[in-house]
Amino acid sequence: MKKIFTLLSLMLCTQFVFAQWNCAGLNASIGTNINGLSVQFSNTSNNANVASSVKLSTWTFGDGTSGMALFPMHTYATAGTYNVMMINTWLDTFNNATICIDTAYTTVTVPGGNPANNVISGTISWDTTGNLLQSAFKVWLIVLDSSTNILHAIDSVNTGGVLYANYSFSNVAPGVYRTKAAQTGASQLMPTYHQTSLYWSQAQQITHAGGTTSGKDIYLTAGNPGSGPGFVGGNIAQGANKGTTGGIPNMLVFLRDGANAVVAATYTDANGDYSFSNLPLGAYNVYPEAINYATTPSTALTLTSGQTSVNAVDFERSLSNMTIQPKSLSVGKVAGSDLFAIYPNPSNGVININWKNGAQGIAEITVTDMSGRTVLRTQASMNQTRQLNATHLQQGIYFVKIVAGAAQHTEKIVVTQ
Repeated sequence: MKKIFTLLSLMLCTQFVFAQWNCAGLNASIGTNINGLSVQFSNTSNNANVASSVKLSTWTFGDGTSGMALFPMHTYATAGTYNVMMINTWLDTFNNATICIDTAYTTVTVPGGNPANNVISGTISWDTTGNLLQSAFKVWLIVLDSSTNILHAIDSVNTGGVLYANYSFSNVAPGVYRTKAAQTGASQLMPTYHQTSLYWSQAQQITHAGGTTSGKDIYLTAGNPGSGPGFVGGNIAQGANKGTTGGIPNMLVFLRDGANAVVAATYTDANGDYSFSNLPLGAYNVYPEAINYATTPSTALTLTSGQTSVNAVDFERSLSNMTIQPKSLSVGKVAGSDLFAIYPNPSNGVININWKNGAQGIAEITVTDMSGRTVLRTQASMNQTRQLNATHLQQGIYFVKIVAGAAQHTEKIVVTQ
């Protein structure tokens, strides 16, 4: 397995002595000892031939949790089969240098678990600084379909209250879930996933083992852009030559300030149009938020006294790529797509990246699943074809994001087994 340089090494060291890495003979490996729902993992990677070397581990246990112990004991909430990843870093402590990095994968199947037919519940609270003391909400229960690698809502409830509101889903089978709450009949509060995430890709997972899983609270913040003469508007359309009548209704759209903090939210109308008005002058960007889609936000928009209105901030949603991108950065026009080609697609997990037009330098490569979870991260020199070994991934849809300098591009790939 090729050794990879990841951003992990930036977290491990505050200062590097960059020497030529000698990864020959160094391989990451994992040991397991299963006892019911608990698994004793061990980092069985071989040792570097350097007297001052140590091994550092970063684990992803396949149930939405992670750790950094060398020999972690992990207890799963439910029976099942989990894909485990361990990134091992060999570090030369004398020279404060990374010797090598390698990734190992394994699958563990744990027995046991509790019966289905019980409850996930929590409390909804919100920012009351605007004197919003009472409100109503719709709450969704969301699950990842392992056969398609796509998130979808399997249940919803309506609730409301003064200062807080309770929600509850019953007859919930053991598994991993997400919840989302949105204010009904108003838009002062930002739609939010448990606990405080505005974005589906960052939603906290809820592991339900049966019985009662409580305390899965959601806190909604209030949008507060202030007031002024500014206006931002545009349209979100279906791509693939759907034409001007392909506007997408009821899509959530965030308006973010210059620091990418969400200050307002709205939904597209029946024609796919959206707008934000009465905005103070300043810097903004627009971010459509749709579950299962990777979004590229608009470029920075600046409202000034000489230009208080910005129109036609338009986007296209691509079903084939599962992306939402500004029309000026649509699939065929993103600078990054001129730098590389990914093949084959669909793939059995062996993915080739071929760089184009004499590309030079180092590219950051990140592979995420449909839930936004990073399943592979590495770097590659752009002067030769790079092969990624993703055969450990389950069948489904994934996103390959490549960042090279100021250019970035996300491609959807389908992994078949």
